Amino acid sequence: MASPLSFTGFVWKNLKRRRLRTVLTLYGMGMATGVFVVLVGFSRTFEQGWQSIYSSSGIDIAAIRQTFLNALAGDAAGTKWKALTVEALRHV
Repeated sequence: MASPLSFTGFVWKNLKRRRLRTVLTLYGMGMATGVFVVLVGFSRTFEQGWQSIYSSSGIDIAAIRQTFLNALAGDAAGTKWKALTVEALRHV
């Protein structure tokens, strides 16, 4: 009678038996991890670049006139934002 196979034994047996699938899976996982690290590094560098541009110019806040997100928010949000900015500028 064959000895019962544990879960880890099952995993190792399949990894050894299907070498190409194992190699391709490890390659895919490595590529995904590498791309994630590169994109996080790029986004941090991009953010730091914009922050340095704004801080060297003495800008505290930047307002963008019309974007896709502003168009989705509608006029009510724009009116509320305009009132808040006008009120904030009065205190400066």
